[in-house]
Amino acid sequence: MTLKDKFNPYCDNLFSSKEVNSESCVEIAEYFAIEFAEWCNELRMHGTGYYENSTKQLLEIFKKEKKL
Repeated sequence: MTLKDKFNPYCDNLFSSKEVNSESCVEIAEYFAIEFAEWCNELRMHGTGYYENSTKQLLEIFKKEKKL
């Protein structure tokens, strides 16, 4: 499931306030950031060749591998 898919239920929701919607989006973003950071740490610990890539490239690899 992509980030866009995860955010969709919270967009233009007539039953929740913008504050509730934004809090839900923050939770999703924080979860994603933590998962990405842990994935990067795992790469570093295993000594893979990914360390030669930029952060943006690593993010794209991460999203592809996690099917986000």
